[in-house]
Amino acid sequence: MKSLSLALAAALLLGSLSYGQSAAFKKFRGDYATLDQDLLNNECEVAAVSNFVYHKDVATFTFSEGAMYLLRYVDNRPTTAIFIGKGNALVDIPSHVERQGLMYASGDSTVNSTFEVCFMRIGDNFDLALKDKFTFTRQQMPWKDFNLAKKSQGELHFRPVIQHDYDHYFELLRSVYERRDDGFFWADFNRYEFSYDPNRPEQVLVAYEREGGDLVNTKGACLQRRERNVYEDGLMSDIVYPTTIVSREGTFDLSGLDGKTVKGHGDVRIVVNTDSLKYLSIFLHYNLGLDSMSVDGTPTEYWRRRDFNFIGVLLPKSYYKGDTLNVRMWYDGRNFLGLLPYVENPARTICKLNFTAPNDFVYLIPGMSTPTKLDGRTAFTVETAQPYNQIDIEAYTTSFQKFPMTTDIDLPLNILKSPHITKKDYDCFVPDDQYRSGVQQAFNFLGARLGNPPNIFEVSVLPEGELALPGVAEITQVHCINSNTGGFHLVAASEAARQWFGAQMRPASEREMWLADALNAYLGLMFVQEALPGAPFYSELVQRRNLMDSVIGRNMDMPLAVEASRIPDSLRVYKGAWVLHMLRNVMLDLDATSNKDARFLKFLAEAVYVTNNTTFTNADIQKIAEKHYGKPLDWFFNEWIYGRNFPEYKVTYSITPKDNQYVVNVNATVSRVGGSFQMPVITRVELEDGTSSFGRQVISGTGGSFELGPFASKPKGFFFNEFFSVLSSDKVGKGK
Repeated sequence: MKSLSLALAAALLLGSLSYGQSAAFKKFRGDYATLDQDLLNNECEVAAVSNFVYHKDVATFTFSEGAMYLLRYVDNRPTTAIFIGKGNALVDIPSHVERQGLMYASGDSTVNSTFEVCFMRIGDNFDLALKDKFTFTRQQMPWKDFNLAKKSQGELHFRPVIQHDYDHYFELLRSVYERRDDGFFWADFNRYEFSYDPNRPEQVLVAYEREGGDLVNTKGACLQRRERNVYEDGLMSDIVYPTTIVSREGTFDLSGLDGKTVKGHGDVRIVVNTDSLKYLSIFLHYNLGLDSMSVDGTPTEYWRRRDFNFIGVLLPKSYYKGDTLNVRMWYDGRNFLGLLPYVENPARTICKLNFTAPNDFVYLIPGMSTPTKLDGRTAFTVETAQPYNQIDIEAYTTSFQKFPMTTDIDLPLNILKSPHITKKDYDCFVPDDQYRSGVQQAFNFLGARLGNPPNIFEVSVLPEGELALPGVAEITQVHCINSNTGGFHLVAASEAARQWFGAQMRPASEREMWLADALNAYLGLMFVQEALPGAPFYSELVQRRNLMDSVIGRNMDMPLAVEASRIPDSLRVYKGAWVLHMLRNVMLDLDATSNKDARFLKFLAEAVYVTNNTTFTNADIQKIAEKHYGKPLDWFFNEWIYGRNFPEYKVTYSITPKDNQYVVNVNATVSRVGGSFQMPVITRVELEDGTSSFGRQVISGTGGSFELGPFASKPKGFFFNEFFSVLSSDKVGKGK
């Protein structure tokens, strides 16, 4: 079995890309392999333990009675611990939004789980705490206990795979080399995973194996360490990131059939925010192959597994809070999403880049200078006027035709015609005149409500792809149009809206990223409502509602205010658009004779300015909404941004005479939400003369009854949840 262990270690090393020749790096490689050493036939320490309680941040582990094994030694300290016996794990999740996230992952908002096997990876002083109380002896793990440990799948869930944000082995080792009480700790028990990594921005993670056999557990709750005490929903984005990039530069050569294969170097200047830094976490899209790197001009050793964005850097010296690192990385590749290296902090900076490129492509990049000819190639620079955290490249051949147009508020549009997209080649080809007209109408609609896009003075529109850059909108010319849907109008406006809510937005964390998708999606729906009056707008809403209903049935709803990567894309877009639709109806002035949406439109206009010019949080968006609504909206954000809700209303009504007039008596029962839930629902009573009386009724999670009227003549009908004012399932009927 030792040969198998060596084979596994060799496979791990071959599956990694690294640079390093120093003795320290060679030791690191050996220690990295040790972390995957086979459990069988390797000496370990074992002790009988009882009533041992271990606290790790918000988690409490109680090992009531059983055997504790310590294995895989690095620097004479164990990095793996396996408990077999009777125990319990209790994890307190102090944050409301993260309890809701855990509900999605595990079906429960708390963790209180007994276990018979607990598999741990340790870079803290867990072993010392054990040895203070129990006597350990050396032996090999018995076959029976080895089998129990393997079946628990703790090995499987910890071993690095490309779906992980970080390389678990690297994170464990950096903590092992700096052993302290506040060190790395990871535990797998039953279907739960708890981890504490002092080097992550949000140190605490609780995950759950939603489906048996999952290689990667589903993230349920992410929190900062207890000492930070950041648990209020609106403050969760107040994250102390380990590092911040303050400038981005680079020099690249472009080539390839699409003109976007890249080779060169990227330079980032990084400020240290933690007390000290010996190991750096930096990221680069996995399709960009890293050749080498330096820090402050010194060749620097690093570790990167194949197909990982994550790169673990062994810095040439220790850095301290306030210090800066000048990192240069040489790399090449194609089909990448984002050209430049990045860190966890999403803060934007100005970008300064130099390019050489083939002559037979036209390039579109924000801040691009006029190209010049140089040695048979094209040369140009990019210096962005606004901060970005990534730069993407768009190129098209000189065979594209350009059709200049102008919006109603004088924004130039250059609509490009691709020679590769024709009616002959695509069944769902949108005719040229319809395409150009639809694009122009979409920009006119958005410009009339939001003004011109911030810091953008011209927009080029490409008929293929899904890339959105400031000044570049990719709006597909191939789209199948079905009856009673938004069709191409929805596509055109949703993509055009990214010029207002796109790469220039400055979210404080990933918890705000839902807005980038939701705002664009809902602005697209608003354009459909104006351009195609009647059924299409509401048909699109119903389609999204039905998707949400099925999501609820599978316990897959998630709060919007969690990391964007934790929410399925379709859920983030559909639910986010619905939440904005509900906010619009909350703000809707039912008594106004015109411009009923004035408050919501003012909210959108201010959101454009704030999100594109300042670092914003979900709490900031709430303040803007409250400013234009005129009342607190914490109840709305608690339920729909930080919570998981999809109420089901069962409504009965009757129209009865009262004091020579008529009233509508309504009884509503509510299910699938808690008793504290409340939401104003718009109602409509159709009168005898054909006019309607609109109203709002706040209905809580416990339901209730209310009376509408009186009316001079008998109403012709009653309608509940008019305008689809609430994302809900409604069953409405006449009572007895």
